[in-house]
Amino acid sequence: MRATYVKYGDLTPFGPELLKRHDARIAKDPEFQYIMKDIARYNAMKDKRNIVSLNYAPA
Repeated sequence: MRATYVKYGDLTPFGPELLKRHDARIAKDPEFQYIMKDIARYNAMKDKRNIVSLNYAPA
């Protein structure tokens, strides 16, 4: 099923300002900073693990 909507105009010009506001907002949000640190810690641990997926199929 597809969503039905009406396109009202080009929002591309608002992109840079919205991105700037988004970056400023997340820089001040302690909860967001906690989540980003948690993701970084997870990725660092994930890269150090020596795991082979059971779904691994040799090429």
